[in-house]
Amino acid sequence: MTLVLKDGRETTHSCQSPRGDFQSPYGEKELRQKFRHLANRIVSAEGVKALEQTIDRAESWDSVSELTSVFHRHRS
Repeated sequence: MTLVLKDGRETTHSCQSPRGDFQSPYGEKELRQKFRHLANRIVSAEGVKALEQTIDRAESWDSVSELTSVFHRHRS
């Protein structure tokens, strides 16, 4: 990206790897904050918490329906 100021000065910056991709991943705290922010747009606050708890135990699911059922119960 190049930004040209009114007085003619220019500054350029580039990013080879966008934040959050495999070369520059989010930490767990940042990822959870992003999840909460985005999930809050479509489910209740209680639903965000329930989804996060469900995701935390994903390795014990018998089926993905364990996640989708929580989502459907808490949609806004």
